[in-house]
Amino acid sequence: MPVELGILKREARRTGRASVLDVIEWRAPMPLWLFGVLLLGLCGCVLAIFALLPLSRIADYLAAHVFAWLPYALRPSSAAEAGLRPALVVSTLVGRVLIDGIANPIVEEFYFRGYLLPRLARFGRLAPLIHTALFTLAHFWQPHNYVTIFVTVLPLTYVTWWRRNIYLQMALHCLANTIGAVLALYSFLHMS
Repeated sequence: MPVELGILKREARRTGRASVLDVIEWRAPMPLWLFGVLLLGLCGCVLAIFALLPLSRIADYLAAHVFAWLPYALRPSSAAEAGLRPALVVSTLVGRVLIDGIANPIVEEFYFRGYLLPRLARFGRLAPLIHTALFTLAHFWQPHNYVTIFVTVLPLTYVTWWRRNIYLQMALHCLANTIGAVLALYSFLHMS
């Protein structure tokens, strides 16, 4: 988040714009009914991807066999396996809901979809594909999830590209991350 915000702030200063929000493009108005239809359709698309593809098995395989050399802190594991104190884990997971569920997705969308994606326009229809690859690689701390991130984000990015509006993908990003954070908290509380 700090790096993405820093780049946006530097670009605002370099171009003489008043704020970070002034360098973010693709905020074209969209009728509320269309936003709702696209939101439901994309939720269905993401759910279908998860239902049809064994993404969690792919991520588990990659974590266990391809990226097993990573330090323990970067490997997916439960807090119970790590032997951490429950109060520490709960406070961390609550913070995760706020930071990873809301703040980070908003900043990522501003940077990746609102700033970077429009600048890749010279690549035409390949721009969303290149952009999704860059977004996936930016999640360097979770290489076991590269396939999942790429496959689920690509259709969303094409819709953002098509509609020139970042808010739909921002809403889905916040929703997905919040659900993941809440499920992690719920899982820990019911395992303890």
